[in-house]
Parts: sequence; C-alpha cells; structure tokens
Amino acid sequence: MCVVECRTTDAFIVGYADQTIPCFALDDKAIIDTIPGDMVINAMLVAIATQYHKKSQVIYHISAATENPLEGNTIVEWTYRYFSIYPHTTHRGTNQKRRVLMFNKYRHFLAYTFFVYRLPMEVYMHTPSTVSFI
Repeated sequence: MCVVECRTTDAFIVGYADQTIPCFALDDKAIIDTIPGDMVINAMLVAIATQYHKKSQVIYHISAATENPLEGNTIVEWTYRYFSIYPHTTHRGTNQKRRVLMFNKYRHFLAYTFFVYRLPMEVYMHTPSTVSFI
C-alpha cells in the first residue's frame, strides 16, 4: 500500500495498516469533514474568477459534511473491514488484524497513555542503572 501525500485521514489509515497506531482519541459521533482535493481547487478557481476585479473581500466556505456526513466510528469500522479482507503486510513482515483502541473521551485517552507509556518511563528513569553488591 502506498499513499503519496499523507494527510489527516490518510495518516490514520496508513498507521492502521502498518499497526503503528495503538490508540486514538475520537468521538464516535464526531462528523469528519473530508473534502476531495479537486473540489477545493475548483472552489478556489471559481472564487478567483468571480472576485478578480472587485474591491470588496468575500469569504468562501466549502464543506461536504452537511451533504454526506462521515462519522468517526464509520471510518474506523470501514478501515478495519478493508484490512480484514485485504490484509497489509507490515514492515516486520506480519499480518495483524487488530482493532485500534478508540477513546470517546479525551481524559480516558490521557489516562491510558499515562499508564501505558509515561508511568513505565518514569519508573525506568528513577531506577538505579547500576546494581552494587555489598
């Protein structure tokens, strides 16, 4: 799998495929506004063409979320289904089919990262590196 310019959603999907994302904080019902690149470029060209000789400043806003909303849990489920059908070989040469831990609340995400990553690192840093025998 090769994704050429990774952005937000692409980075999540590539990280999921490589099994490098152990957990993710995302509200299940949050609407993800994904806009195709050609739609953005077309909107910019129309804005430039219509406002070229005008002195007033007009702000254009484009969005796809109201027409076809994509919820956070939907993209996670679709990604899991896709890689269950078409497994991706990781850089270690393994095919893993595990779900990413999803946290609806940011404080749960912070608690998880504290206990899994920060606390062991602090214990390791405060442990004496050399053991002396008397």
